[in-house]
Amino acid sequence: MKFLIDADVLIRAKNDYYGFDICPGFWKWLLIKHAEGLLFSIDKVKDDINQGKDELKKWANSDAAKGFFLETGDDTASNLVKIGAALEQVGIENKARAKIDKFMKDSDSYLVAHAMAIGCGVITLEKGGINHREKIKIPGVCELLNVPHKTSIFDLLHADKPLFNFPYNKVSDVTVEYTTEEAANQYPPN
Repeated sequence: MKFLIDADVLIRAKNDYYGFDICPGFWKWLLIKHAEGLLFSIDKVKDDINQGKDELKKWANSDAAKGFFLETGDDTASNLVKIGAALEQVGIENKARAKIDKFMKDSDSYLVAHAMAIGCGVITLEKGGINHREKIKIPGVCELLNVPHKTSIFDLLHADKPLFNFPYNKVSDVTVEYTTEEAANQYPPN
């Protein structure tokens, strides 16, 4: 299945577990999956990324990532209307109008609308639904409109099993100080 990736997946990966300096293989994997026609994002997410001044912005604007961020168009716009109508119909608790207006202006609504337009799922790190106390969350809108979604990219990584090989230049500095048997004795299973 094809997926569109939310900005938070890319930003969190860059800031935490898949920084460009420690795991460039992750970013290559994203481009490989894109070349296979499985992973994309949208222009509005790229706009969010371009507000930063870091390696993620450089990656998003690189020749290698050309085509990764799909242009949103008329199909997306018509689905934005459907999303707005669906949110109005179910009624949102706690400052309903402000929450709907904010969601509809954010890249989040465009991500879901474009997923609807091209028949794919959404990957986000957001958790929660349409009645979250702070804001309308992507998973809730996806559930409301039957758009497939994941709240982690790790499912795809586990299914694909990419090997992020790290060239370690100081292999001679790495030594194993105990045998496998010693390690088993030192760290017995629970």
